[in-house]
Amino acid sequence: VALLHVPVRPHGHTNALSPFIAAGMPHPPNVQLHPLSRAMPWPLQRWHSSRMFAWRLRHYLQHAPGVITDSGNLPILVRHLKLAAWLVKAMPALRFAYEAHEVFGDTASASQQEKQRALEQAVMLGAGAIIANSGATAERLQSLYGPAQRIAVIPNGVSWPDSLPAKPWGEAAQHIVYAGSFFPWKGVHELMAAAARLPGHRLQLIGEENINKINNLRQISGTSGATLDFIGRLTQGEVMARLSAACI
Repeated sequence: VALLHVPVRPHGHTNALSPFIAAGMPHPPNVQLHPLSRAMPWPLQRWHSSRMFAWRLRHYLQHAPGVITDSGNLPILVRHLKLAAWLVKAMPALRFAYEAHEVFGDTASASQQEKQRALEQAVMLGAGAIIANSGATAERLQSLYGPAQRIAVIPNGVSWPDSLPAKPWGEAAQHIVYAGSFFPWKGVHELMAAAARLPGHRLQLIGEENINKINNLRQISGTSGATLDFIGRLTQGEVMARLSAACI
């Protein structure tokens, strides 16, 4: 298995980590890692785009031995909607499975909804197979864009811990943790509005390092509400440790 990925350097780490280390998993011996940067070359490395990653991905697919042959291509799984739509357009003969974790045509803002639905429709028509994370996701995709050639439902999973530490319930207001993406539909703005009404509370937020986004969120919560700690990105093991110690 070849895993093509954007190298990520979590907060506090000087070097990019293996995706398996970041996820707290052992590196399977049959998986080869191929980091593909989405950044421009030096000295423009601060500029990045999914299109840069897509160009490098196409170069890999076209030149890696055994990936594409006259009779077809090796099984390919794509997780990113914009990347999947780009592959449909740039490499129409490529057959791949698209993993759908949500319906972007529904979750996108009003100004982006038409664009996102066009991307999803292209992928639904062009992908060799769709893997949805729930029956509801699969049904909604097909209701919007028509039946897919092949669609399967594989629900999200979780590794449940064997035990949890004792919780300091008497100080629960000081042990509130959010971990995840900061996209608008995740509810972070609503969380900030709630924090504005919770003076004396402390809230840790894990997953965002963009200072402009953080400052915008601080403006929503104001200065008289909960104390906010923006932790940035952490490895999966560090995230799980903070969640395990949280009361809320």
